[in-house]
Amino acid sequence: ANTIKNCKPILIIEFSVSRDNQYDPFEMIDFIESFGFYEIFKLSGTKERKSKLIQINSREEFPNHDNIFCIPKV
Repeated sequence: ANTIKNCKPILIIEFSVSRDNQYDPFEMIDFIESFGFYEIFKLSGTKERKSKLIQINSREEFPNHDNIFCIPKV
């Protein structure tokens, strides 16, 4: 948490609600959002090809299984 607060890195995280996880992936989202300076994005297409990032504004917009990109606000 201290590294994230001090360095504000870009985070690329594999997000999955469709796998048999032992944790709730939204707990991780809550942790990231608790810093107050991240915007969260997903790819408009698939990771197999170049595509634009689109901002995620609600929990319903998260992918079932894909990478998410957490970028600090400027």
